[in-house]
Amino acid sequence: SAASDVYKRQSLARTVTARSFRARPYDEPMSQGRIIGLVVLVAVAALSWGAREINHIRIEDSPTRWVSMDHDGLYQTRRVERALRDGLPVAESDPYLNYPHGARIPHWPPYYTLVLRSVLGPFAPDDPEARRHWLEMRVASMPLLFGVVTSLLAAAGGGLVAGSGGAAAAGIYHALCTGSILYSRIGNGDLHAWVSMLGGASLLLLSAALAGSLLDRRRASPLARCRLALVRRDTRSRNRPAPAY
Repeated sequence: SAASDVYKRQSLARTVTARSFRARPYDEPMSQGRIIGLVVLVAVAALSWGAREINHIRIEDSPTRWVSMDHDGLYQTRRVERALRDGLPVAESDPYLNYPHGARIPHWPPYYTLVLRSVLGPFAPDDPEARRHWLEMRVASMPLLFGVVTSLLAAAGGGLVAGSGGAAAAGIYHALCTGSILYSRIGNGDLHAWVSMLGGASLLLLSAALAGSLLDRRRASPLARCRLALVRRDTRSRNRPAPAY
């Protein structure tokens, strides 16, 4: 009967689901390939961190405080401070640009400021002066984290394409790449390391897609729509007419 067929199909579905999610025994040893891959990732992260720490551009101001001399990074700090002080949305103009008339902030969408505000805001001091110095150090330190994550993403992408050797080659290359070090070392708070990290994430997704795990249209379409929406919004913000100086 129809009811009997439905019951059989439901029982089969439950059996397949249970087998699919059956836990792996805890005593199963980790494969040699996974151990090598983990060692490569740890080595790449340490090398990437060390290269950016050694080449820092922070200037000690006191035993507990240092300052940054990177002008773009300092302006990013100002944007975060204004977002914390005035709230959202992130300001699209600045009264100090084209002073005293003010002007639209060129070229920079609000995403980087939103990320820094979300990550750093809950820990920022309440006192305005203390918060300014605190934010300067933290904003100028975040690109180091973005640079290390990008090195790991490059290693992961290389591993998908060419195994442990590819992971080591791609990760070490990025970790020691001069251009990446310059923009993700301590003291440089600009958004280049953040953009590079997003590019590394895109590279990893592409590598996984070429490997066949993300070629299913039902999985790829929502991701593609989200990326297209961000690109369109970014394009609209860049194509707005420039203010008259």
